[in-house]
Amino acid sequence: MQRLSTLLIFLVFTLGSVFSWSHPLCFYSFYHSSLTSNQKKMLSAYRERKFSGLEDVTLMGRVLRGTHSSHFRTLTDDTTRNAVFVFDKEGLMKIAGKDGNQVLDSLGYEADYVRDLKASGTKFKLFLGTQSKELLPATYENLEATIAQTYANHPNLSTLLYLTQKYQYDLSANSGRDGIKRIEAAAPASFSQLYKLKPGHSLYMTASSMTISSTLWQFRAFLYNELRITEMHTNNGKTLNSDNTPGIPEFFAPDAPVDSFSDAILIDL
Repeated sequence: MQRLSTLLIFLVFTLGSVFSWSHPLCFYSFYHSSLTSNQKKMLSAYRERKFSGLEDVTLMGRVLRGTHSSHFRTLTDDTTRNAVFVFDKEGLMKIAGKDGNQVLDSLGYEADYVRDLKASGTKFKLFLGTQSKELLPATYENLEATIAQTYANHPNLSTLLYLTQKYQYDLSANSGRDGIKRIEAAAPASFSQLYKLKPGHSLYMTASSMTISSTLWQFRAFLYNELRITEMHTNNGKTLNSDNTPGIPEFFAPDAPVDSFSDAILIDL
């Protein structure tokens, strides 16, 4: 009897390490009867490329990464970030049936970068969930609506909206690597270097530091820091593959707790 109990405990911990204890889809949820209807459909879509039943569902997906279970509680492990990029059903169709490395490649992750992250203990999980709101394509035309939604309760919202309207044309005309370099020419350093300074530094642009007199480079640096609209963003509503070709459609979404999505699942990649 004692030997049987020991064996059961061993099996529990072994299964836990294989399937991951990450909420909301722990290893026990893989027993098909414990999944919700939408979770079953999303798993079938990803693992078996069966998409029936998802026609009327607003599906969103995103790859999460982190080195600790706490990093998978929200849609990003970056506490300074207020919005994220997600994909929809079309994106899920394009990554369905692929292994973890192929999924990451489809979303623009370079192989060497992934290798370095994994070597440092970083784990990757695929988040899939449903929501009632329509997704906004990740273009500067939708930036004003995204900021209004993301910073709805921020005291500086009116200033952010003013700057968005003021610089929308310049942002649209200067997307991608070449465009961001043109804007960076007026900044004291590249946006990637300024991002490393972290909040609190006078050159680290945040929503709170924006004023109606903020320049284009300052506003663009804020977008780089808090919305993570980097040089990889080409304003065509698609991700950029590792070979610099357009990838799957991407959308803006506010950061949110994973368990705020009633049908959320996390799949180890």
